[in-house]
Amino acid sequence: KQHHDTFAHHPDARVRSALSFERAGCIGFVLLANAKPAAFLHFADVSKYENASIWPLADNEAALVNVITLPEHRSRHYASLLIAHATASLVPSSYQRAIAYVWWNHGASLRAFKKAGWRRIGISVEISRRNGRLYSIHIPLRAGCYAKGSWAVWY
Repeated sequence: KQHHDTFAHHPDARVRSALSFERAGCIGFVLLANAKPAAFLHFADVSKYENASIWPLADNEAALVNVITLPEHRSRHYASLLIAHATASLVPSSYQRAIAYVWWNHGASLRAFKKAGWRRIGISVEISRRNGRLYSIHIPLRAGCYAKGSWAVWY
């Protein structure tokens, strides 16, 4: 809330779009560099979570729903630092675990989550039929994944 005006009037549309997560009631974190937003992310709990078909979320879990590092601040490890600190502030105090979805081919995100101490817990595959109906298959890689941070990679 302290940086609301900074986000609302920022020239980068991605920064302004972060307010939609705030308005939806997601839990937001921001990393500042020289008193300006450099990276930010949001967590959703089960009541605000919209991707249950991709990977189900339990009542005691949170989903990291967006992570953005502004272009001028990339390659400085800000995303992994923010992911690690934000996760540590929520897990295990408020939630048993956190999950996130990372595209299988998004190398920067995969590296950031790994560096932040997260690990892959499963794969979610969506299959689209000709009639437009989507089917999701969830494949856990380990039974009973209890980690402070986990991620699910989906294709």
